[in-house]
Amino acid sequence: HPVWQKARPAFGSLIQNGVPEDFLNHSEVGRQFCRSGFGEPQQHELNYLRSLPREFGDLVKRYRESEVGGPETDCRELGISANSLGMLYYFMRIAEQKKLPSLHTIAEFGGGYGCLCRVFLELLPQPPTYIIMDLPEMLTLQYLFLKASSPGYKVVPHMMAPLQIEPGAVNLVPVHLAGSLTPRPDLFVSTFALSETPSRLQEQIAKGRFFGSESVYLVGQETDARFWQHAGLDSPRALHQAARDFFSQVRLQPY
Repeated sequence: HPVWQKARPAFGSLIQNGVPEDFLNHSEVGRQFCRSGFGEPQQHELNYLRSLPREFGDLVKRYRESEVGGPETDCRELGISANSLGMLYYFMRIAEQKKLPSLHTIAEFGGGYGCLCRVFLELLPQPPTYIIMDLPEMLTLQYLFLKASSPGYKVVPHMMAPLQIEPGAVNLVPVHLAGSLTPRPDLFVSTFALSETPSRLQEQIAKGRFFGSESVYLVGQETDARFWQHAGLDSPRALHQAARDFFSQVRLQPY
């Protein structure tokens, strides 16, 4: 999509010149997928986490921020960044609908710098088989972030088909090889990334029933809203229709 065509050179330069220790403060990283500050959205997320039953609340309090990348502690109450707060919010919305021990295989389309993946790795009762599909530049950041965050994370980059997905590991898959995926995940998740792709790719993933996943959690822009019209994003109509066509229980709601 043109939005990412404009952004890619900055990420390429960031990687080729040697990723700095505080890469989360890089202007393009912050603009694309690292939230900062504490505003109305963050207060909404924090209030939601506060309202959870004790079993989930204890999970939230257990999470500790990775120091890799130089994150800012925007959410003082939990001692985490605004970005981790958002990822915890997504994780808990999923946990309310899915029994966490049932999440053995997770496919994420567009993984940011790896923050949501790390939340799953830290809070699931057992290490999942985690698959991230993304642009090569993003996969590089995810590899560096996850490998540096814990020696216990097994991170496997894939560079060619056929794909040999490694169980119990984080598998990094270039998006152009996504069509070679064979696992049927328990959960397909995408937070904004899929809604920032061309409509033809959205249609391809929708027709593939989100890689045959049992459940889907999507967060995306409402492209018809005035706030997003300047971005030139394609309509997510195909994704919404596929959710209705393929899943018996669908909850579609504004943030």
